Amino acid sequence: MAAGAARLALLFIVSMLAAVDYSHCAHHHHAAAPAPAPDCQSLILNMADCLSFVSAGSTDKTPTGACCSGLKTVLQADAECLCEAFKSSASLGVTLNITKALTLPNICKLSAPSVSNCNLSLSPSGAPGMGPIAVGADSPSSMGGSSNVQAPAPAPGASASSVLSISFGPLVLALLVALTYGLQGNLSLILPIQPKRCSVGQHCRQHCVGPLNVNGPRKLDLAYDGDLPSQQADIKGCWSGSATILPEGKPVILYTGIDPSERQVQNMAMPKNLSDPYLIEWVKYPKKPLMLATLMNRINGSAFRDPTTTWLGPDKLWRVLVGSRDNRVGVAYLYKSKDFVHWTLAEEPLHSAEGKGMWECPDFFPVKTDGFEGLDMSARRKRVKYVLKNSLDETKHDYYTIGTYDVVKDMYFPDKGMVEGDAGLRYDYGKFYASKTFFDDEKKRRILWGWTNESSSVKDDVLKGWSGIQAIHRSVWLDKSGKKLLQWPVKEIKKLRENQVKWPSKILEGGSKLEVIGVTLQASCLSADIEVSFQVINLKKVEVLKEKHYNPQLLCSKNSALVRGGLGPLGFLTFASNCLREYTSVFFRIYDHQNKHKVLMCSDQCRSSLNKHNDNTTYGAFVDLDPDREKLSLRSLIDRSIVESFGGGGKVVISSRVYPTLAIDNQIKLFVFNNGTSNVKITSLNSWSMKKARIG
Repeated sequence: MAAGAARLALLFIVSMLAAVDYSHCAHHHHAAAPAPAPDCQSLILNMADCLSFVSAGSTDKTPTGACCSGLKTVLQADAECLCEAFKSSASLGVTLNITKALTLPNICKLSAPSVSNCNLSLSPSGAPGMGPIAVGADSPSSMGGSSNVQAPAPAPGASASSVLSISFGPLVLALLVALTYGLQGNLSLILPIQPKRCSVGQHCRQHCVGPLNVNGPRKLDLAYDGDLPSQQADIKGCWSGSATILPEGKPVILYTGIDPSERQVQNMAMPKNLSDPYLIEWVKYPKKPLMLATLMNRINGSAFRDPTTTWLGPDKLWRVLVGSRDNRVGVAYLYKSKDFVHWTLAEEPLHSAEGKGMWECPDFFPVKTDGFEGLDMSARRKRVKYVLKNSLDETKHDYYTIGTYDVVKDMYFPDKGMVEGDAGLRYDYGKFYASKTFFDDEKKRRILWGWTNESSSVKDDVLKGWSGIQAIHRSVWLDKSGKKLLQWPVKEIKKLRENQVKWPSKILEGGSKLEVIGVTLQASCLSADIEVSFQVINLKKVEVLKEKHYNPQLLCSKNSALVRGGLGPLGFLTFASNCLREYTSVFFRIYDHQNKHKVLMCSDQCRSSLNKHNDNTTYGAFVDLDPDREKLSLRSLIDRSIVESFGGGGKVVISSRVYPTLAIDNQIKLFVFNNGTSNVKITSLNSWSMKKARIG
C-alpha cells in the first residue's frame, strides 16, 4: 500500500510539472483524456521545484525544500488531487525517473493517500525499479471558449520529450518576457540576443537578474541552440509576455508563441527551481496553448499577442489582457481563469478604440489619486484611477489613457477628455516603445521600463554588434491634476553620482552659453546626470502662436536650437564638439497661445551627428507649466548614446539616441545655453559624473 501511495503521488507531481517538447512527436493523436478538476490544477504550480529532482537524467541527490513545501501544500489543501492527477496523467508527455520519484514523499517526510482510494490500478510499467519511463501525450482540454486542440503523441519507438531548461525552446520575447520583483529581493529581465544579425531575425536569450540597484544586476548567459525546435505552440518563435507572482510567491510567465500555422498563441512557463535566487532554469507548461484564436471567438490569429501581468478579481478569478486588433480597431481582450490553466474569453474586451490598429504590449494598472505610492493590481481601495497603456504597432509609440475600471462589467472607461492614440498622452515623446510597469512591493512604488530603439543604421548596428537598449527605470505616479502621469528616474540611480558640480544662482544672458566644467568621462564617453532650474524674469517678449492647433514635434523641428526666439530656446547642449559642429540640444521655448503661456520642450537631434545615415529626428511636447508662477526645471541623464530628459518634474519625458562623430573621447563638452533675446535666471544647477554600473 505504501508503494502504491508513493507511486500515485509522484506520478502526479511529475506529470503535472514536466515540460513537453512535441517537436519529436508523430502527427497523430490519442483520444482526449479527462482533465484534472480545476481546483486541483490550481495547485500544480506549488510543486514546480520537484521537477529538478524527479526528471530523467537529473543528478540532484535530494529534493529542494521548496519542492517538499509545495507537495505539503497540495496534500494539506486537497489530497484527492493526487487521484485526479493520476487519472489524467496520460494527457501529458513526461519523462521521469520513477525510482527517484517513489522516494520523494519519504524524503520530504510526508504521507500520501493510498492508491486504493482512487479505484485505480497501476500498470506494470509504473512498478519500482523500472527506471525512467515515458507517459503518453494526449490532447489538452478546451480553453478560452475555443475548441479542443490536440497535441501530437510521441512517435512509435521514441520517448516523449525531456524537461526543457531555461532555453524553453526559442522562448524569447520581442522585448521582455520575465518581469518579476520580490523573489529574494531580485529583479529579473530576459532579453533577446541575435548572434547572427542585428536586425529582426533569429534570437537567443540573455538573462539579467539582481536587486533593483544599479550596482547589483548579474548577467547570466543562457544556452540556446537556435536550430533546435521546441513544442508546437511556439515552434516558429516566441514573442513578449509578462510574469505574475502568485500568492504563494511563485512566478509564472505567460508569453506569446507562434504555432505551425503561424498563429499567435499564449503559453506558460514556470521556474524549475525556486530555491535558485537567479531563476536560471525554467520549464514550459505542457498543456498549451492556453489561449488561441478560433473560428468561434473570431480573434485575429495573426494579431494576438503580449499577455499582461495577471490580477485577481473580487470573484477570485485570475484576469489577463492580450493585445490585438479587429481590422483597424485596437483591442485589449480579457481572459479569466479559476486555476491559471484554463482561460475563458470574456464576453466583451476590457477596452477597444477605433482607427488605432494593432495594440501591442498592453499594460493595465491602478494609481492612487492622493499620493506617490504604487498599488498592486489586485488592490481594492477608494481614491484610485486606472491606466491603460498600449503600444501602437503602426507608429511604434506608447500611449496611455487614465480612467475607471468597472470590476463588475470588467470594462475600462477613459476619463472625459482623454485622447486615444498618438495625439494623446505618451510616456515618452522620443524613442521609447514596448514598455512595461511592475509593482515594487518592497518600496511600494510602480516602476516603468521600456525599450529605446536605434537611431543608427542597420549597417552600423552590425558593426557595433548590438542594437537597442533599455531605458533607465522610472517611478510613475499620478499627477495631482489627475490628468497625467509623472515620471522620475528611480532613486537608486543616485548611487552612481560622483564629482558634483554645483552652481550658485546666476543670470544667463540672452544669446549666451556657459560650459559645465568638471563632469568627467567614463571610458572616454560622457556619462552625466544634470539638473537645472530656470526662472523667467520678463514674459513680455514671448513669441505668439496664431493658429488654433499646433503639432509640438513639427514646431520643434521648425524652430530648432539655432532659431532665436524671445524666451528660449534655453536648456542644455549635450554631446557638444569643440566647434559646435555637433551637439544634441534639449530646451524649452515659451509662447503666447490664445492669451495663455505655453511651454514647449524639445529634444533636437538635427546637429547630433555628421553621420548622415543616422536618424536625427527632432522630438517635442508641450509641458503643462505656468512660467509666470513656476520655474522651468530640466533633468537629463546622458550616457554614451542616449539622452533621457525630464521636463517640469517629470511631466514630459523625451529620450533620444545619438551617435556623434566629433564629440567623442576627450572632445565632448556640456553647456547650458540661452538663445533667446531675454535674460533668464538659473536658480540652481547641479551636475554629476556617473560611475559605471557594475554588472556581473
